[in-house]
Amino acid sequence: MRGFTRETIFFATACGLWACNTSDSVKRVVAGLDAGRLAVVVTAATSAASSDGGAVWDQVRIEDHVPLCVFPDHLARGDAVFLQDVHEQTLHADSRVVFGAFPPGCQNEACDSAPTLQCWVVREEPDTIVIHSRISFGHKRGAVCTKDCRPVVAGCETDVLKAGKYTVRYGERTFSLQVPSVMRDPCFVR
Repeated sequence: MRGFTRETIFFATACGLWACNTSDSVKRVVAGLDAGRLAVVVTAATSAASSDGGAVWDQVRIEDHVPLCVFPDHLARGDAVFLQDVHEQTLHADSRVVFGAFPPGCQNEACDSAPTLQCWVVREEPDTIVIHSRISFGHKRGAVCTKDCRPVVAGCETDVLKAGKYTVRYGERTFSLQVPSVMRDPCFVR
């Protein structure tokens, strides 16, 4: 579509999903993600006023599109509280691999309700690993928070992986995973 940015196409598509009332603050929360895929990523974003008549909260749910990184175990996953804490990882054969899911943007209780972040592994074939993630949270309309981000963690592990090359499917994307290996950038989606 000549003349339109990917973001414009997304917001036009999302308008139908969100009944054209999604706040700019929710758009900013998901703007860091791949805008070309957001129409299928954000499955629900509805608005609700608080029971005390105060702030309006937009409900956001993102599936299979939050940042995902690979770790050799849950201890290494625990050392990476935020996405910027993820560094080089060494994977070993005949061990489990842990995938860590990270929330998009900054989750702050002044802007967001307590999020639910989930990650799970499905193996369909011996050399294919399918990962799913889901985050749900409420975002206060008009609120912008970039400091005092609260840690939100989710990790899921594979079965024991033998040495070899694996295909990782995450949403509509596929990645290669070599076991054993040293991964300088262990994140599939940043």
